[in-house]
Amino acid sequence: MPSASATAIWLRCTRSIAKSSASAADQETKKVEDLYGAFRRSKEQAGEDTGRFTLEAFQQFVRQKTGDLKKQQSAHEVEFVVTVEGKHARLKARVKS
Repeated sequence: MPSASATAIWLRCTRSIAKSSASAADQETKKVEDLYGAFRRSKEQAGEDTGRFTLEAFQQFVRQKTGDLKKQQSAHEVEFVVTVEGKHARLKARVKS
């Protein structure tokens, strides 16, 4: 587990949004929105430009990365962690089998 100073928030995406029921898709959308907010705040606190950082692009990125990792590594779950390293916010994906 990362140090307390490095970890801002984590999110588990346990379902594919495209295959989920409407209520499950709404839950996943809320999780991605929460992750976006945490990542955006971390970027702002680190002094990074967030002018072109949109929710729509972030949602697409998370969906794509989750799908890719699930296929490549036969994962059932992908966890995203927002960290701040030096003066940069980072989004890291962790695969859970």
